[in-house]
Amino acid sequence: MPCSADADSSSCALGEDEIERGLDVFHRFRWAVQADYFAGRIATRDMTGIEDPRENEMGMLAAREFLVD
Repeated sequence: MPCSADADSSSCALGEDEIERGLDVFHRFRWAVQADYFAGRIATRDMTGIEDPRENEMGMLAAREFLVD
């Protein structure tokens, strides 16, 4: 039976230790995608939805800070 969003780990196909190990990987992947997204916006000078290009820089810096730690 697949896990639902509100299920505890005992009812999941993965054990709690596997979930803990995988969580860091997924978290890092999420920030890598974020870095790629903002790198693309900076490279193409994409200002969609923002008024100041520094907002793209701030997004890139946030991703970089997470990935460096």
